Amino acid sequence: MSRSLTTNPTGVMGGVNASPNYVAKVGIGLPDGTVTDTTHQGGIVSIYYLGAIVGAFVGGWIADRIGRINGLLIAAVFALVGRALQAATQSSDFIIVARVVTGLGTGALTAIVPVYIAEVSSAGHRGGFLGYVFIANYLGISVAYWLDFGLSFVDGGYSEVRWRFLLAFQCLPAIILMAGIKFLPDSPRFLASVGRLDEAKEVLEHIRGNKGPDVEKEFAEICAVAEESKPSSPV
Repeated sequence: MSRSLTTNPTGVMGGVNASPNYVAKVGIGLPDGTVTDTTHQGGIVSIYYLGAIVGAFVGGWIADRIGRINGLLIAAVFALVGRALQAATQSSDFIIVARVVTGLGTGALTAIVPVYIAEVSSAGHRGGFLGYVFIANYLGISVAYWLDFGLSFVDGGYSEVRWRFLLAFQCLPAIILMAGIKFLPDSPRFLASVGRLDEAKEVLEHIRGNKGPDVEKEFAEICAVAEESKPSSPV
């Protein structure tokens, strides 16, 4: 779900830019959908990635300070607000700000999600679980493209719904993530890194489903890595 959050904005903008109503609304072309200012159009699309770059750095820092789960929650809030603002776009400046906010959230998600999955999955399943992240990636893009295609038939493609629904639909994964994220345990590695060793061990035993010697060995490794990484922490 969180990975589809990061890719859906990429998929929807093709359909949004093809909407004549959108082209006229943000002032990049004519009412018939002809784009006359491609630089402006490209700027609106690409500013999202500037926000994502900043969000990736900030998101990683936040996740190291307040935890992976809290970091994901904050990122999802930014993503939701940014996407809602995009759907409510009234001008070029409006959507530029909205896309920066969206980029901050999705950039943070991109940084935190693979780390969280790697830290909670066992060594034997880690590669497979990370593979699912990229499956969700392409699934999100595919859903966006099919929505683009279906909405292009509404009122011959000239309806305002064509692009506003595409942008609003992005809010759904963010809402689901925000509703469910707090039901997940935080990473044992994060808990160990902040000295919450008892909680880290309890979470590790829970997600591994046992208290055997393999879990004890893994916990010892986590504690050792957490201890070694403390001197290198920048803040």
